[in-house]
Order: sequence, then C-alpha cells, then structure tokens
Amino acid sequence: MNQPEKAPTREPGFQVSDSACAAMLSAIFLLLGGFIAWHHEMWRDEIQAWLIARDSASPIEVLYHLNRGDGHPGLWHLFLYCLKQITWSPIIMQPFHLIIACTSVYVFVRFAPFSRLHKALFPFGYLVFYEYAIICRNYALGVLLLFLFCALFKEWKTRFPLLGFLLLLLAHTNIVTLIITIAIAVGLSWELISTPNRPEKRDIWVGLSLIFFGILTSIIQLKPSNPGRFEWTDLTRGVSDFERFQNAVNIIPKAFFPIPEITLRFWNTFLLDAIPGADSAMFVLATLIFLFAVILLLRKPAALLIYLIGTLGILAFFASYFGFIRHWGNLFILFLAAIWISRYCADSAAGQRTERGQLRRRLNQLSFAAGRGLNYVLILLFVVQLAGGIAAASLDYKHPFSEGKAVARFIKNTELDDMMIAPEVRSDVSLEILGYLEREQFYYPRPKRFGSFVSWDPTYASTAYLPTDDVLQEIRRFCNETSEDILVISGHVYPEAIRLKYGLQNLKVFRPTVIRESVQNFVLYRMSPNS
Repeated sequence: MNQPEKAPTREPGFQVSDSACAAMLSAIFLLLGGFIAWHHEMWRDEIQAWLIARDSASPIEVLYHLNRGDGHPGLWHLFLYCLKQITWSPIIMQPFHLIIACTSVYVFVRFAPFSRLHKALFPFGYLVFYEYAIICRNYALGVLLLFLFCALFKEWKTRFPLLGFLLLLLAHTNIVTLIITIAIAVGLSWELISTPNRPEKRDIWVGLSLIFFGILTSIIQLKPSNPGRFEWTDLTRGVSDFERFQNAVNIIPKAFFPIPEITLRFWNTFLLDAIPGADSAMFVLATLIFLFAVILLLRKPAALLIYLIGTLGILAFFASYFGFIRHWGNLFILFLAAIWISRYCADSAAGQRTERGQLRRRLNQLSFAAGRGLNYVLILLFVVQLAGGIAAASLDYKHPFSEGKAVARFIKNTELDDMMIAPEVRSDVSLEILGYLEREQFYYPRPKRFGSFVSWDPTYASTAYLPTDDVLQEIRRFCNETSEDILVISGHVYPEAIRLKYGLQNLKVFRPTVIRESVQNFVLYRMSPNS
C-alpha cells in the first residue's frame, strides 16, 4: 500500500486479464447467490421496504412515509417504487438486489488494488455473499456506491463532480453510509488543501455542493416528523456513556470475523461470543485491529481521516443504537475502502523526509511494516469471512429463514385468501405474509385499523404489546361487526380454554424458522361470527 503503484508484471504463457477475472468471479457469484436467494424467504424488514414503495402513489409519498420514523433515507425505496410498476410481487426484489451485489463484486475484483487471491476470496465472505446479497436491504446499495467511488478515486482530479454525485447517493442509502459520506467529505477536503495540482475550481464547487447537498437532505430525511422508533435524541445516549461505547468497540471483531453459530437461529449470532472472557478478548482484538489500520494509513492523511472519522462516527452511533451485523459490517467495508483509496492519496512523507525527527521516521517504518503484513492480514480476514459465508448460506438453504412465504402459500393453496385476515401478533411480525400474499391490507386489531406497512408512530408503540386477551376481544368484535369469518394469524398455539372462549378453529401450525421476533412460530385459526 505504501509503495508507488507499479505496472503489473506478465509471466509468459496464458494470462487472464483483470476484466476477464472479474467477469468470471461475478458469474460464479451470481449463480451461487441466485441459488441461495431462490431458497431464501424474505422477512419483516425486507418486506416493510417493499410495502412502503408498493403502496405509495408517488416518489414524494415514499419519502413522506419514510419521514414518519422509519429511520432510512429513500434511495433504496425509490428503486423499489420503480420495480412495483412491473409487479406487486416482492420476489422481484431478489434478482434486483442480487444484481446490485454482483456489480459490487465486479467493481471490487476489476479495480481494487489487492491480489488475485484476495479478490477470489472476498466475494464469498459472510458480508458480501450473504448479508449484502441474499438479504434484500439497502446496505448492498451502499457497498456498491462506495466501491464505485473507490474505483473512480484514482482519477479524482478530473472526475470530482462525478465523485460528488456518487457521495450524494451514498448519503441517501442508510444512516451508516451517511456517516461514511461525512468522513469522506472531510478526507477529500484535506486532499484538496494539501494537493497543489487540484481539479478545476468549477469542478470543486460542483462536487462539494453535491456532497453537502446530499448530506443535508439525508439528515432532513432521517429526522422523523413524528415520534417513532427512531429519534435523533437517541444518538446522544452513548456518546457520554463509556460502558456503552466500550460495548460498541467490541463490535469491531464481529464485523471483521463474522462466523455465525451453527444453529437454527444462526442469524446475528457469533462464535466469538463463545470464547471464554469474550468481552475482554474482543476489546483487545478491536484495539489491535484499529491500531493496525491507523498505523497502516499513517502516511496517507486523507485516507487516515476517512477511516478515523468514519469508524469513530459509526461506533458513536452504535453506542446509542447497537444495531446488528448488517450495520456493523460497514466497519469492515470502510476498512477496505480506506486501504483502496490510500493508494491514490498524497503521501505525507513526500518531500519531507529530511524535515522530521526520529519519531516521524519510526512512524513511517511502522507504517511500512504494516504495509508488508497487510497481505497476510487480508488473507486471514477473507478466509474467516469465507467460512462465515459458507456457514450462513448453508444454514439459510437448510432451514426456512421466515415462515411468511410458507404461510402465504398455505393460504393460497387452501383458497383462504379471499377471507378477511387479522393478525393477533404485532403488525410488523406479519408483514412478510402480507407481502407474499400480495394483499392490499390486513386488519390490525392492536391499533384498530386497516393497513399494510408499519407506521412507527405513537399508536404503534402504545398498542404493540397489548395482552393477547385484549387483542382477541377486538378481533371477536370486528368479526361480529362484519359478520364474516376471520383468518387469525397467531404466534403460538392457544390453550383449549382460549380457543373455546373465542371460537377459534385451529387450521395450521407452522414449524419454527431462522428468524422470528416475539413468537416461536405462526399458527392460523379461523374465527366465525357469533350466531
């Protein structure tokens, strides 16, 4: 990383070009990813985004719904809004999302300044192959935009407005990539100040304007108009709480070594948690990872600033909102991006080697030593992530990820899809059933309203954890009022006394799956009006 870029040497005999290698690895990734994605059953968060886009009459309405506490800017949802013009089936998200992930792989393999071995291992790691390819969320879009930025950064002096536009889009992907965008903006500003051969003034103003417009509008989009599950005041909770921040620091090893436990509910589990004294071990490992990255980037101030501000900003966010591996993985992606960008940043030691003291020389020596060890560190990281990717993909293939698809299939096959449906479970728990049924809406008895996607408003918060009896009483009232049979979606098998009290006929008990919040598994009941 710390050596001048050299033209690749060509050995005699048959050689595979970088573009051909990228195309082959991307094709393998697409085939394997398509196979696992075909067997992946989407869950709540995947379907929530789809339903917001599906049920919005315009792009403006998409952003309006997101602004009511969903906690995401709108770029991914606007893409989904375009897809819903083709079909109401959420399945269309999966090939679209996989193409995004495949493009990220192509850009990385084709343009990243890493070895062929690194590039062969990287696409099939846990984060890239599973979390950001199989599970359809906005995080894959953030990886693609960041990699595109890195690929074009080599020519940043002539493509500054284009880089600004990419960062505008990156800021509108999710809140973590917004933090990364802010970090990159600072790093770019440093590079502009410290580099004599700058882009044209007009290009600088256009590029910076795009970046800051993207940051500002993303912040406006993320600030909820209603109190909901996401509050800006929440972001200050962990900043002054050292224990919370230390817990956030312990996330770093999980982002770099994401191997799940081999169990049914493997998602968001980590083998690292099974290590004796796991918290202390992970804190030490996190410190070593962070120091290695800092030392590695010492001679590249712009890349170092990007890594430091991005990592510390993300950790500050995690100290307030702890998140999950889909969020934490950005720490590893940022690490790779900072190394990638550093190849084309100005060298702080250039022209200054006789002007600094012994400390400067020792720091430079440390940075060079870290650079020499980088190859082996990356091999270790990519091999571990490969093991995690194989484990997660195998478990997702073996076990249903969500029950929603199976429940919807049963309802259609038994011709119950023309019935009124009322989930006794929380409205967000049954979203995948609504999405796979391609129904317009359910009757949600907790907030006592019809709806599709969840509005994270005070009504949801105040009714989400009502007692089962209260919810069943509302379904009974609604059933008698409409004089129609109601298909009740429950989260567990009721005792006989409850079934007799509310006149519930057991239709189907579904088996537990990988993901299930607040319930063990879905159970379907029929409720008929009182005569």
